[in-house]
Amino acid sequence: MLFLWFIVLAHATQAYVLNGHHILDLTVKTIGTASGCFSGTQTLVVYTDDPEPKETRFNETVYYVFPERFRSDITSDGQQRIYLSVQGNVLGIVDGHQDTEASESLHNTYKDILLYRNRLMLERYLTSKGVNVTISSLGRFEDISAFVIGGDYPDQSTTQLWINKDTFLPFRWILVEQRNDATHPKACFEVRYKDWRQFNKIWFPKQIEMYEDGKRIRQILVQDITALPYEESLFDIMTIQRQYSVPQKELSSPNKEEGMSDVQKMLEEFKKKYKME
Repeated sequence: MLFLWFIVLAHATQAYVLNGHHILDLTVKTIGTASGCFSGTQTLVVYTDDPEPKETRFNETVYYVFPERFRSDITSDGQQRIYLSVQGNVLGIVDGHQDTEASESLHNTYKDILLYRNRLMLERYLTSKGVNVTISSLGRFEDISAFVIGGDYPDQSTTQLWINKDTFLPFRWILVEQRNDATHPKACFEVRYKDWRQFNKIWFPKQIEMYEDGKRIRQILVQDITALPYEESLFDIMTIQRQYSVPQKELSSPNKEEGMSDVQKMLEEFKKKYKME
């Protein structure tokens, strides 16, 4: 009889978990909405272990315009990288040359949870990434009680968003992707948001960590977030694209045996340095 009572209690407790729509509504209200442009100064730390463990730091300036505009500028050792994401369109500029193969990489998806500060838009984004927002459960990670949206805790085989149960701030964003590997058919990319602080009445994490299959590969340390007047020129993809356009003859070699052009080699070396892939 006592055993049956525990089973009934467990089911009753699970039944009172808030649904995903309600949790996301409380989350976007907590982190705050804003208009205009916000600029952040931060340090990007890239961890590598080839041929030995190493960390490389870059100064980065980012720009957020809620809900669908983002820009990142990195300058280091005389080299520059510009990354733009505007309403699903992506543009990459590397050392004054357009990266024609630039795409939305997993490394940049950390920004999306911070950009979508409207419940319906956040739900649409999560759904596009494979999250079933109608599924929610209670979980626990590093002594933090959480609402797990898109997952039935402790199952982490699906893409899911973890929300701090006490603060309603996101702290884990887990993306699970299929890959052509019989031994490891699924790849897990995880973003952890830590030390949330209030800047200009909206909330941002001071620290962001990224993991691939449980191994930390990147860390972002935010120094400041400041409100700025909106400048269209910062996000005008078409104009920036024309400004940094590269003639096709510079990007390809007529003879495959000649290998990559100088521009292509520079782009590839830059990508490896910043681990942009």
